[in-house]
Amino acid sequence: MTHSTEQLQSSHAGQRDVNWHFKYRHVWTFVQIHRRYPSRHHPEEHVLLNWMKYNRRLINKGLLSEERIQLLKKLEELRRSFDGF
Repeated sequence: MTHSTEQLQSSHAGQRDVNWHFKYRHVWTFVQIHRRYPSRHHPEEHVLLNWMKYNRRLINKGLLSEERIQLLKKLEELRRSFDGF
């Protein structure tokens, strides 16, 4: 069975989308538990921190979809909800 280039690209893009949402949920859960974003001062948090920094760079370059920008804004709202605790 052979796959066309379009099928392979679509499959790869679909997996990237699944991975993005998985990491988003991981960061969301982290913020709910710790009431802050991942920190560079905690090596075990670097994977999440780097994911967030990468997405900020994509936003700044205008390369992130509006859907994902809105999800990241919701994440920021969640984090801000813990200010003052």
